[in-house]
Amino acid sequence: MVKQLNEEQYLSTMGNKMNNVTESAEPLVNIWNYAKQLLKNNLISEYGFSKKYVEAVYENTERTYQHILLFTNQKNFYAVIVVDIVHKTILGHYILDLNEKYGLIYINLFITSSCLDVNSKFVEISNPQVVEKVNSYFLG
Repeated sequence: MVKQLNEEQYLSTMGNKMNNVTESAEPLVNIWNYAKQLLKNNLISEYGFSKKYVEAVYENTERTYQHILLFTNQKNFYAVIVVDIVHKTILGHYILDLNEKYGLIYINLFITSSCLDVNSKFVEISNPQVVEKVNSYFLG
């Protein structure tokens, strides 16, 4: 059974600071049965799951929790499996939206006179000042 953590629960596992331990992290629990449930709920990438790919592992400085980031099907979204290091159990998961959290916006090739192509979706820009501003920002 999977448990989605709310933001307060998720943030409470961060401690004072989170350190990237991706290169040195040892598996504390088997996350893949839990991840299989996330896959069934369409919360993680099928490709990432099939390859058992972990994007990153972070651990708080108190060494009480690990955050294991798995790819979803959306850019800059991660399913974070939170592992209780002390009890060697999975506390739950949190869907981390870096776009919202940190203001990340990725725009694919996109300006053609008065149209904006954002991730293959065309949006008409009718204000020429906006077109000029976007062009100058992205095209120099």
